[in-house]
Parts: sequence; C-alpha cells; structure tokens
Amino acid sequence: MLVPDRQSCLGCVYLNPSNQTNRGLSVIFWVRADQIANDLDIHLVETLIAHVRDSWPVDVIEFPIPVQSQRGLELLQRLGLEIGKQSNREITYIWRRTEDQ
Repeated sequence: MLVPDRQSCLGCVYLNPSNQTNRGLSVIFWVRADQIANDLDIHLVETLIAHVRDSWPVDVIEFPIPVQSQRGLELLQRLGLEIGKQSNREITYIWRRTEDQ
C-alpha cells in the first residue's frame, strides 16, 4: 500500500489461495506502526472483506495472525470473525460468505 504520490509505503497485503478450502483465500497483512493510530489496519481489513464479498468468487477468507500480534488478534475479534485453526504460533480468524451476501 503506497501513499497517493507513491513515495511512501504504508503497509502490505498478501493474498494467496487457501490450503484449507476451495474457493478460499489466505490473507497476511501488515501496516506501519505509525498508521495504527489512524486505524489503517481496521480500514484495510474491512475494505478487503467488502471487496472480496462483492467482487470475488470466494467463500472463505483466512487471516492467520501471530499470537504476539495483540493488535491483529483484537482487530479480527472486534470485527466478529470466527476463530479457526490455532497453534502456539498463530491463530487463524475466518470470514465466511453467508447466504445473504
């Protein structure tokens, strides 16, 4: 993610096919620390989910978050995503397409 003049990077998003499900994505993202105060991470995840829901033939989005990323864990929990797979290293939060979407 670059600022409009493309002179500075604000963060990054990696979209990969899911290893767990067909028609799924695995999303890894990061946002610069100085952008957290502006809630750029929240805006990023909300916008990404809305875009995928409205434009992609994807039924599941997985967000694996390292357990030491308290902000990431709180963010995805606050957005109401369900907890999927858990390990000592990461917790995967999941968005699922519903019938009304």
